[in-house]
Amino acid sequence: MATADVETACLTNAKPVQISDVTGPDAEMVNGVFERTGEAHNGRALFQKVGDADTWLRYAADGRWAVSDTAAKDASKV
Repeated sequence: MATADVETACLTNAKPVQISDVTGPDAEMVNGVFERTGEAHNGRALFQKVGDADTWLRYAADGRWAVSDTAAKDASKV
């Protein structure tokens, strides 16, 4: 399989991600189910929180996965 095909498969075949049991001030934002968007963010699949159009699970520019709002997502794209 060509590299482009592998990258496309990773973006379109990613399963939903469920984050749970997070505590603290950001728990409400972080806990939940995130579904793939079919788009990439910093070379990895981008996920949006179910029921919250302003919350994303994204691959950050520093090489870590992060949950953030749209403004932070847009600011961290490389």
